Amino acid sequence: MGVDCRSDADDSLCVRNIPVYAGNWPFILYAKEGKYEYDAAVGLPVTPEEADEKKSAELPFSYAEARALADGAVRAAGVDGEIAQVELMEGEIIREVESVSTGAYTAFRFRYTRVVDGIPVAVTSSRYVSEDETAVHWPYEWLTITVSEVGIQDIRWEAPITLDETVANDVPILSFDDAAAVFEELAPLAYEGRQEAYSEGTETDCAMEVHVDKVCLSLMRVRNDGSKREGLHVPTWVFYGTETRIDHIDPEEADGEEDSWRSTEDTPWIVMAVNAVDGTVIDQVEGY
Repeated sequence: MGVDCRSDADDSLCVRNIPVYAGNWPFILYAKEGKYEYDAAVGLPVTPEEADEKKSAELPFSYAEARALADGAVRAAGVDGEIAQVELMEGEIIREVESVSTGAYTAFRFRYTRVVDGIPVAVTSSRYVSEDETAVHWPYEWLTITVSEVGIQDIRWEAPITLDETVANDVPILSFDDAAAVFEELAPLAYEGRQEAYSEGTETDCAMEVHVDKVCLSLMRVRNDGSKREGLHVPTWVFYGTETRIDHIDPEEADGEEDSWRSTEDTPWIVMAVNAVDGTVIDQVEGY
């Protein structure tokens, strides 16, 4: 099921080949000791221009130098990939009972997506899983690399896939205008349903704010019927953006606290994915 290795220099490598009936997924993790530690779930998305402006002076690498290190690791892994998101990471000092943030951006984190025949595969930060308790957890592939003052401090490769054969070439593709029409018709209905589901059975009034800031023609994984961990990459119009949930609390129930709170999903977030072959909407949680 897995192997754990550690070098004399205290570098570590952990490989897990989780079976399909388990409630987890395969991953590879390399880690090296650095001055600080980093929360894998928390980062500040930045553009390459912002990265050099906002990074700490403690980080000796420029964006270009750090990216060259990360790109080299991806090539060495035999993956054709491109960067989906760049983040700055706050260094943390781990103490006996808590971790304390330095408040300084002392590392870059590069999130990669696989490229197949020149076409990027859709990515998502979502970690939601199916409500079906018997369903196999199969998240989307993620390859992230953190570069700190020690160079590459960690590599996380989650749910790696193996590409098999190409089953169809030159399939007819839905135009962007047609995909946009599907989005405009169905997105309000989908989010209205989610809003009602969030509010049902609670004392809060839920609202949703959804914004689209990028649309890409990508490949997106769709599960094969009856298969646990096999699927197809199909051409898909992917609408990326932000999703914010706002809960308004009855002032009498707030007890002097804030009467509303906002929760925004981490990026990159898929607002909606429209199958570019048949015009159906792909559920990124269920995978079909």
